[in-house]
Amino acid sequence: MSKVTHLVTGYAGVEHIKSSDQGSFNAAFFGDGQFVMEIGEQFKGSIIDNNTFRVADGSMLMNGRHIMIEPGLYEDLSIGTGTSGTNRIDLVVMTYVKDTSTGIEDAYLEIIEGTATAGTATEPEYIVGNILDGAVKSQMPLYALNINGISVTNATKKFTTCPTYKALAERYAAKFEEACLTYIGLLNVLDTMSEINANTSENQLAGALAVKELAKAKQDASSAINTGNIANQSVSYASSAGSAGSVPWTGITSKPSSYPPSSHSHAWSAITGKPSSYTPSDHTHDDRYYTESEVNSLLNGKSNTDHNHDSRYYTESEINTKTTAIYNEISDVKSYAYFKSTYVAYIEKPANKVYGQSYYNYFVPLPHANMYQQTDIISVQVVGLGDITSSCSIQALTAAGVVIKDTSENGAGYILNVTLGVSDGSLS
Repeated sequence: MSKVTHLVTGYAGVEHIKSSDQGSFNAAFFGDGQFVMEIGEQFKGSIIDNNTFRVADGSMLMNGRHIMIEPGLYEDLSIGTGTSGTNRIDLVVMTYVKDTSTGIEDAYLEIIEGTATAGTATEPEYIVGNILDGAVKSQMPLYALNINGISVTNATKKFTTCPTYKALAERYAAKFEEACLTYIGLLNVLDTMSEINANTSENQLAGALAVKELAKAKQDASSAINTGNIANQSVSYASSAGSAGSVPWTGITSKPSSYPPSSHSHAWSAITGKPSSYTPSDHTHDDRYYTESEVNSLLNGKSNTDHNHDSRYYTESEINTKTTAIYNEISDVKSYAYFKSTYVAYIEKPANKVYGQSYYNYFVPLPHANMYQQTDIISVQVVGLGDITSSCSIQALTAAGVVIKDTSENGAGYILNVTLGVSDGSLS
């Protein structure tokens, strides 16, 4: 059988101490678990912002493997952005890995991102392995990051710490002293040897400690209090007390002068003594307000909101269309129907011209001649008889007709085609 014993802390001529050697020693000395040592910042975690988590310096043991961040340094880790309306828990872990092909080991910090959910989030899974048993990967949780929506709300510590020997000694010394005081209080006064032999080990220990306490309290006669010097003694008051069952109000110092309530609310169901109804107090409304009867009277004069106008009424557009048509008809009648007429008459030529003039005057009776002015006569056309070709002009307009001026010497009579009307479309 080949030799398997390995002297770790001895000279062998070559470098022969392996990480597993030191890890095994650490595990045997401190324990084979995973914990942070009480030195430095102890891997203190801080939320820098919603996407950054910082881990400060410290030392830890993972199954005896010593991992550290040097004093004064820190490492920032990136947090994946959360999703609005969801919850998530991420784990900050220290990861140990070993390359099986090269035997190279490493350790690093990383964040294992959890699964977002609208309900209650759970921590993601991580790898649990015992390096002492040959595990090539193991993860030690340091912090759980609670993410609500896009905000990192808090970081919960997941690791335990291993105290130093000095801290352990101080703690156990304090515990021992506490136990001594407890057992002294339980000490029984034993009168016979049988009672001493029958006494418990705890009572025997208490007896020994009681002797120690009595020895500590022993003093010489010069400093002892007796009937001769008791009047000259002073009393020292304790500056603080551990606890008390009750203290009178007057014995409490530094009380605030007032106790303003903090902002709070009460559920309606939690309020007691509420009245069953709330009768309004007496009040009046002056003449700035309408009475009920006045309001009802005014409303009765209004149409209901659901009323309509049926086919018995014209709509606005229908009225506009009809009035426009009527206006156009009136304009046409005004310009061309009522105020325009053509009158045809046969006129005999008078025997003599107007006295002292070289023309003839003819009177042409017209219907409604009093409605026109001379300027309203649009034209007078003379249709000649025989060789009559001359034209006539208006000489005068009377209530009975129009006087035509004729400068022609030819013919014995004429047929006049007289057109009258308001040429500018307006009444005179």
